[in-house]
Order: sequence, then structure tokens, then C-alpha cells
Amino acid sequence: MVGLLEGVRSGYFAGLLPFYAPEHLGLGPAAFTLAFTLHQLAENLSKAAGGLLAERLGYGLTVTLAAATGLLALLLTPRADSAWILWTLGALWGLTFSSLYPGLMTLASRIARPGMDARALAFFQDLEEVLEALRPTVVYLEARPEVLLRRYNLTRRVHPLGAGNLMREIAEERRALAGLRGRAHLVVDTSELSPRGLKEALARFLGEEGGFLLRLVSFGFKWGPPQEADLVLDVRPLPNPHYDPALRPRTGLDPEVRRYVFSEAAEPYYRALLAVAGLAAEGARAEGRAFYTVAVGCTGGRHRSVAVAERLAEELSGRFAVEVVHRDVEREG
Repeated sequence: MVGLLEGVRSGYFAGLLPFYAPEHLGLGPAAFTLAFTLHQLAENLSKAAGGLLAERLGYGLTVTLAAATGLLALLLTPRADSAWILWTLGALWGLTFSSLYPGLMTLASRIARPGMDARALAFFQDLEEVLEALRPTVVYLEARPEVLLRRYNLTRRVHPLGAGNLMREIAEERRALAGLRGRAHLVVDTSELSPRGLKEALARFLGEEGGFLLRLVSFGFKWGPPQEADLVLDVRPLPNPHYDPALRPRTGLDPEVRRYVFSEAAEPYYRALLAVAGLAAEGARAEGRAFYTVAVGCTGGRHRSVAVAERLAEELSGRFAVEVVHRDVEREG
């Protein structure tokens, strides 16, 4: 059903309106393009209200009313003799979508999963037995009913209890989880909490406030940069030991190679790299990131990148927990 609705919508705005509006309504491309824009805006801005309406009126009645209103908007299109009427009809049709989706998905869940209530409640009962046997540390996250209702409506997800009345399902869930909440070592109300605030609350409880890790990965550009890198530093401008026959078989872990790479002329360039890596890591930690990956690359990944990654680790270890990985140090060629 949802696929059919999307097909009708796409056919109307992309297939029918661009040809029908200019020829029969005398409206140009700007008019029917704005109609589609207002349609999308109306749907997106009314999702919470549409879900709440479906909850209050019942999903069956809401689907019927929304479908009838949307059909009326489509049938009135041939009588739209001005751009304003076309825009109003487009917005009206968009409003019906915000109620149609929650209603259709909930009704479908009743048909596809008629025994969901019993299975979900049985799971809660089994959970009590497992907790009694394992006695783990329990963190219980909750939110006010109206906040949960808004979140479900915005995501268009069906409640696991799947009974068709979201507020009743939320209340039943609270009753079923009352025992688990009573066992919790920490109860967090997420109603007004941002994701970062939740992370900080959990970090304080678990004693992991200082859990930031700076990862330094040396690599060779000829093998491709690491996909997980947040920042890539290019150290190819530094002196290359590859062209010294005595140093070529060695790696950036060798003191002789490091002395060659960090010549006096190369020091300003290295200092700039150090400053950039330090500032980037500080910013990531301030944002609440758990780790930040700096990739250090030279041509083959055996000499300069290894030496620079090792020196960066030494000089940044006083500010961060540092992990060093030399991805291509053993590669030849």
C-alpha cells in the first residue's frame, strides 16, 4: 500500500503535472514545482501532528479520512485555475501523508503480527529470570510519554507491543518494565537530553570520562589511504630515505632513518604537522568523540610516515592516550 501511494505521488508530480498544468491549467514550471515543494513541506512539518491525530482518532478512521482527503485533492486538480489553488491542493495532499503512514503501518502490524502483545510481554517475563541469574549492571533509559509519542510518530515505527493504541502501549510497557526499572543502578530521563548529554551521563556513571583515544596510522599512498581516517597528513615533502642505499632496507623505526627524515630543514614542516594533528584531536575530544584517527602517509609507508607517526605519538602522548599502527611497514615494492 505504501509503495502504491509513493507510485501515485511520483506519477502525479513527475509524470502528470509537468504536462497537464501548462496545457490545461495555463501554469508554468515554477507553479507546479512550488506545488511539489509545498507538498513535501506540509508532510514533513506535520508528521508529529499527523501521528498524534492517528493516535487520538484511531488508525482505521484516520486512514479512511486521510485517503478520502487526498483523493479529493487529486480530483480537484483539474479545477485549479490559478497557481494558489494548485499550491493549496498540493499542501493539503501532503498533510494527508503524515497521517496515512502511521495508520497504515500500525494496521499492517496488526495483520502481520497478531500475537505480538503476548510474545513481547513473555519476553519481559523471561528477562526478569535472566537478570536474577546474571545480576548485571543495569542502566534504564526512559522518557515522558508525550516525548515517546512524538519520537514514534517522527520515526513512523510501530511499538513492539503492536496493539494499535500507542499511548496504551507505552503505559503497558512501563508496567511490564517496572521490575527492571527497580533493579536499575542508574535511571536516566532522556526527555530533554541530547545524544552528547546522554553519552556524558553514561561516561560519568561508568567512570570513563577520560576515554578519548588518538589513533595514528602510518601508510603508503601507493597502497591507498586508510578508510577510517579522520585526518590525512602528507609527509612526502620530507627527505626520502628510499634513495639512500644504506637506509632503503630499514624502516622509520630505525634511529638512523629518523635522523635522516628529521633534518634541520624539515623541522618547520614537521612542527606544522604536529600543530594540525594536536588541534584536530583537541577539537574531536571537545565534541565528545571517543577516538580520532590521524593517517600519516608517504609514498610506500615504510620510512617517512612511520618515523613521523612515532614522533607524533611521543610528543602528543602527554595530552592524549595514543595508539600507533604502521599499516604498510612490512610491504615491499
